[in-house]
Amino acid sequence: MRRRIELFRSATKTRKGLMPTMISCYGLKRNANSAMIQSVITLDDLFK
Repeated sequence: MRRRIELFRSATKTRKGLMPTMISCYGLKRNANSAMIQSVITLDDLFK
């Protein structure tokens, strides 16, 4: 994930902050790797 963020940053030459967001049907299971995801959007959020 960090590599993808850096590739995106270098390809777009942006200096703005990036917020990794997960779009999922069931949410995000918290574990050691989920700390990089800053926000989660679920189906409930999309269809309220």
